[in-house]
Amino acid sequence: MCPTIILDKHSGKVKMVVGGAGGTNITTSVAQVILNYLFFGYDLQKAVEEPRVQITINETNVEEGFDKRVIDGLKLKKHTIDHNIALSVVQAIVREGDKICAESDSRNYGYPAGY
Repeated sequence: MCPTIILDKHSGKVKMVVGGAGGTNITTSVAQVILNYLFFGYDLQKAVEEPRVQITINETNVEEGFDKRVIDGLKLKKHTIDHNIALSVVQAIVREGDKICAESDSRNYGYPAGY
């Protein structure tokens, strides 16, 4: 599950809540969603839906649509690339001003059930 709560350093209020499902891929998938939203400035939907990568000891798993330049660079470094359909699913909630926004990963046909 890897439940993660991120607080706003100025207000102390919850800024983002993220969790996932998908075995050994959960931690990196949750981390990639957090990076996409907080550091790369993607909107929440794009942050959750972006193709992901999982690097293990024996192979590198990439989802369809992952940046080909990165894949080519990994191949040059002798990574064995496996193209998985989906690594894991992530659910995220963020506070944007006075609004609460939620995104459910479509990889498992997820959708928010309500508010």
